[in-house]
Amino acid sequence: MIKSVPFDWVRSFSIFAMPHFCRHSRFVLLSWLTAFAFFLPLARTIAEPGVKVGVSSNNVYLGETFVFQISVSGDDEPETPVFPKTADFQVEFLGPQRNKSSSFTIINGRMTNTSVNETKLNYNLTATRTGTLNIPSIPVKVGGRVFRTQAIPIHVMEPEKMDDMALEVAVSSPECYVGQPVTVTWKWFIGRRVLNYRFNLPLLAEKNFSFPAYTPDIDPARRRNYQRIPLPSGDELIGVLEQATRNGVPVTCLTFSLPMIPMQAGAFTFPVSTVTFAIEDTNRARRSRRQFPFDSFFEQTPTRTMTTAAPDLTLNVKDLPAEGKPKNFSGIVGPCRVEVSASPRQISVGDPIILTVQVSGPEYLDNLRIPALSECPELSRDFRVSGEEPGVVKNNHKVFQCTLRAVDAQVKAIPALRIPFFNPTSGCYEEALSEPIALEVEEVHTVTALDAQGLPTAFSSNSGSKLKTVAEGIAHNYGGDILLVDQRAGLATWTKTPWKIAFCLAWPCLYLLALGAVAWHRRRGADPGAIAAQRAAGKCLAALKRIQPDDANGPDLTLAALTDFLAAKLRRPPAAAQSFQEVKAPLADAGIEPTVLERLEKLFAGCEASRYAGATPDDLKQIPLEAAAIVKTINRAF
Repeated sequence: MIKSVPFDWVRSFSIFAMPHFCRHSRFVLLSWLTAFAFFLPLARTIAEPGVKVGVSSNNVYLGETFVFQISVSGDDEPETPVFPKTADFQVEFLGPQRNKSSSFTIINGRMTNTSVNETKLNYNLTATRTGTLNIPSIPVKVGGRVFRTQAIPIHVMEPEKMDDMALEVAVSSPECYVGQPVTVTWKWFIGRRVLNYRFNLPLLAEKNFSFPAYTPDIDPARRRNYQRIPLPSGDELIGVLEQATRNGVPVTCLTFSLPMIPMQAGAFTFPVSTVTFAIEDTNRARRSRRQFPFDSFFEQTPTRTMTTAAPDLTLNVKDLPAEGKPKNFSGIVGPCRVEVSASPRQISVGDPIILTVQVSGPEYLDNLRIPALSECPELSRDFRVSGEEPGVVKNNHKVFQCTLRAVDAQVKAIPALRIPFFNPTSGCYEEALSEPIALEVEEVHTVTALDAQGLPTAFSSNSGSKLKTVAEGIAHNYGGDILLVDQRAGLATWTKTPWKIAFCLAWPCLYLLALGAVAWHRRRGADPGAIAAQRAAGKCLAALKRIQPDDANGPDLTLAALTDFLAAKLRRPPAAAQSFQEVKAPLADAGIEPTVLERLEKLFAGCEASRYAGATPDDLKQIPLEAAAIVKTINRAF
């Protein structure tokens, strides 16, 4: 007989379901909570604004850099507070660090999502003296409210003195003049195994000194001895590791140097240079192994962070003497040499001459300047000086350039240039003298329509023109390199032409020009350089049209507009299109006809001659018209 027994649900769950529930309990619980939270009402809140401060360490050594942090919450972009001026710390702002986080809370069946916008403002602080120093309270503006941080005490200790771990700093000379380079050398004697290190050299931030670019000479045979030294600013120095002896103990010496140029006179005490390093704490490791023999397996070797500082160092910087100081002294300290070259040397009046000045001698040339060449009396007496450019360092010399233009044919040479400098050895001002450069300058003779009419001109006497006969042509009377300038002598014949004929002929010309413009744009529309050249042509023609017939500056304005157009057309900088010689070869390569090049050369010469020899009213009218015709011809050619 089968007996009916009631089903035990509890016992069945414990036997069959319980193992599975325990195995997946985390997943099941998380699923229930997620489903439960899904149906809860959600509220979003933003954390209240607030300010917190902290430091990486309250106990530091003199010269050791530590981090001071201001944490601002409740504002996406808080204002950066101004750190109060204090003589106790050197302050370096590292920038903001923004974080965004969210948290969920469930209270009485209500879920709240709290968003926290946090910005961390980090500063590098370096103590300048020992004792208990206070980081002052700082006002911080957050969300329209002003919070003040609490003051933080910092205990600054003297660096521990160790015979086998020491830092020294020396200067190549205890005295120097303003602008005279000296060399600062650091030596770090290392007698223990160093795990990591960091130098702090506040001297590099001093405003009274300039540190020119410097790359030490590296011996390929000793390349392994060189070491890169990172600085807190992100820069790097190159040091060399050598074996040395200090106090009779063999040590390793890390040496690195930098050139330094004093910018102001006075007695200066260098700020303390320090190096913070980590070494193995052997005593602590020994004790730890006695108490816990398995620490060497489970833990890293204990370390100890230490700081050593260099002794104080002073430098006496003397001001340059006022006695005997030249008026054009530009601040060069140390013997120097000057070499001058010029090209071309066979010119006409007004033709450009490129003058190149090379200065060598000083070891560091980045900040070297020479007197303004435009204010040099030797040059300004016989030349017009323009286009003066700042110097460029090339190898062991600095190159300066400018443009000279002879004012008359009596100029026979570029005189010797005098560059003053101060010699620290003799304590006196001296001059570097260049060699004069011989020139061949020819007169420029402009022939105008007034000559053809027998009227007085700048090149003829008051009695009339020196021309033999008009029937034989002006070219019969003048030869050689004498410039022939086109005039408006035939303008009267054009005015006799009926205006109706001109109006009828204008429409076919405009139609043909329109077709040509469309074809040109289709062919060169994809070329940005061609588009820029076309725009330059339009600007040039507009500028030439604006020149008044009686404007005495007409030749200068014409030359400026013409050079801008040629520079854009040839796709080169404007400085490379200032003379005909600079554009002659590129234009010839582009297919410009020789006759057009001749007209362009005469136009350049005519504009230059008008500056010095003067120009007649007819010249002033004709020069812009001739320039416009040449621009149109060149623009159509390519």
